[in-house]
Amino acid sequence: MKIVEVTPQNAEKETFFCIKDTKRHGFKDKHQWFEKRFNEGFKIKILKNEADKMIGFIEYVPAISAWRPIDAYNYMFIHCTYIYSKKDRNKGFASILIEDAEKEAKANGMDGICVMTSNGSWLADKTLFEKNGFT
Repeated sequence: MKIVEVTPQNAEKETFFCIKDTKRHGFKDKHQWFEKRFNEGFKIKILKNEADKMIGFIEYVPAISAWRPIDAYNYMFIHCTYIYSKKDRNKGFASILIEDAEKEAKANGMDGICVMTSNGSWLADKTLFEKNGFT
């Protein structure tokens, strides 16, 4: 397994995971948005297997730049994480991505990581984070 960081420079090669077709207008819109957010510390990282196939991804940002209603000074905020194939879920792949985000938060002198969860669409369920020591 390897983790690839998406940057404004390599986004067309790596894609945004959730938007893989670089010819779609939505990709161009997200790329423009991403360039601005990248300068605020926003990260997109993709987990790939040995065959370079995308398994999952995580998006996070320093909480002071998050666009969700949170109050978490000096924390990293996980915006989104997803493992694409159901056959790849519950194998620890999301935990690999969360651990990578935790390492980056610590390296940047942050106090920790926070996240919003949901039982519905768009946000991961809280059990993923509870398995990783979140309360």
